Amino acid sequence: MIGDDNRFFAVACQTKDTTQIVKHRSEANQLMDASLDVFCTINEQGNFVYASAAALNHWGYLPEELIGKPYMDLVLEADIPKTHEIAAYVRSGRDVKSFVNRYNKKDAGIAYNLWSTRWDNHTKLMYAVARDGKEKIEQEEKIQQSEQWFKALVQEGAELIAITDLAGNYKYVSPTSTSITGIPAEDFIGRNVFEFIHPDDAAGILANLEKLATEKKLHLEPFRSKNGNDEWRWVETVLTNMLDNPAVNGIVSNSRDITDKVNAVKQIEAKELFNRTVLESSPDCLKILDTEGRLQFMNFNGLCQMEIDDFISFKNKSWWTLWGSENEAL
Repeated sequence: MIGDDNRFFAVACQTKDTTQIVKHRSEANQLMDASLDVFCTINEQGNFVYASAAALNHWGYLPEELIGKPYMDLVLEADIPKTHEIAAYVRSGRDVKSFVNRYNKKDAGIAYNLWSTRWDNHTKLMYAVARDGKEKIEQEEKIQQSEQWFKALVQEGAELIAITDLAGNYKYVSPTSTSITGIPAEDFIGRNVFEFIHPDDAAGILANLEKLATEKKLHLEPFRSKNGNDEWRWVETVLTNMLDNPAVNGIVSNSRDITDKVNAVKQIEAKELFNRTVLESSPDCLKILDTEGRLQFMNFNGLCQMEIDDFISFKNKSWWTLWGSENEAL
């Protein structure tokens, strides 16, 4: 207290019993230190003000080593941008319940943090709790990889994946439909598969669809399907009954265009037919033997020169045996 002469003449004091406050604070600290989660507070400058005992196990630092240390010094470089972004979000007054980032541990390892945090504008402090989020992050990475794999499969693969109901109405078609058929995926939805199947092949497909009532998976015989240019393309398809799966509730079809393969086989068959026709119509006696000298083919003129029974009997015998070793050179 200051008098009229501006000199101190007394000191007024007021005391308050803070035993309960100190006790409660001590109990709270004990509870936080007993937790496997890291409790911490961070000031406006981004420095640790407090860290619970779990910091040693989770990050490798004693709590006192962290006091005054910028928390961004611990953040893995790849996670710095998103950590800055979420910090600004929290400072704007919004709470965050589940944020994931990684810290560089003192022993050079990596800590996976799952954060819950809020900003107190009165104390100008950020209150945060970090728990070990390694398992969650690994699960999310697996899910992300699975999603990327599925995306690559349905968008960039060589197969057309579709889901239909039991009547054959399209419910889903993969984006590969555009590159494979020339028809956008959305143009299939609500339409029936038989709109695209060749009329001569429809009966066989329908019979197989009926089998799916009792069978889980069916491999269809190749059939013709119309593409976006009104061309008939040969397709091989596998149908899987997933009506009992709530996430699918339909028939899944995996289809592949095999037109080139079918045409190649037809060309070979046509060539073989042509060659056989030429051989059979030749006026000469023509025979085809395997490497062991067994007769594999004889044209009609050749057959006229022997009894049918003789031909049948030596079909599986060596030509050399029948005609003598002296003819082997022939």
